[in-house]
Amino acid sequence: MNIRPVFVFDGPEDKFKKSSKGRSMKAETCNIIKEALTGLGVPHIDAPGEAEADCCKLQTLGLVDAVWLQDSDCLMFGCTFWIRKLRTAREPGNNSRHIGDTKKDHTRVRVVRAENLKMKNGKFQLKKDGCVLFAMLVGADFDQEGLPRCGRDTAFELIQAGLGRSLCSSKSQQDCDVWRENVLRKVLERKSISIVVPGTWPKFDILQRYNDPKTHSEEYLREDALSKSYYN
Repeated sequence: MNIRPVFVFDGPEDKFKKSSKGRSMKAETCNIIKEALTGLGVPHIDAPGEAEADCCKLQTLGLVDAVWLQDSDCLMFGCTFWIRKLRTAREPGNNSRHIGDTKKDHTRVRVVRAENLKMKNGKFQLKKDGCVLFAMLVGADFDQEGLPRCGRDTAFELIQAGLGRSLCSSKSQQDCDVWRENVLRKVLERKSISIVVPGTWPKFDILQRYNDPKTHSEEYLREDALSKSYYN
């Protein structure tokens, strides 16, 4: 297949993650896998935090071509070329996307390029800051509740209003509070969207984990790539 994989493992600072969908791997199992990879000459990295964030940084730096993950978090981490498994209908004519009605395709994968991501109307490109805002609004790994009573359609409407960029420019909890009162509430009122926004939302620490996750430095990753000669 002419594919050279680089495996990235979650680091010790990933304990904050609270996803009920994720599966944790015991340290002993991780060590066995790492030993096997080393023996086979397959490179691997221990991320300082969430593995997905380091995967995406490798890709945005051009050290690897693509990120292969199931988790769409990679889009808000800046990934521009995402590969995930493809699921197809178990029965011909059944268009349900429920996991029980689909099966894994063993010959094809789904490829997503960030430049092709569009909003539902097909006219608005969905960028990194929009993905971050979407996660904050509807919930994701670090805060599964999001903004109460905010559904996907409302989230897309707020993204299209440009709120993602202004939220992602926040540098402190105070900035988030100012954004809530001076930006979000005004947009909700102008668009007649009836949502009660708690005075504790959004939380800056959650925003940072989506917008500026803990990763290895660019220098570290480039030196690691050079020493092991496994990228490109």
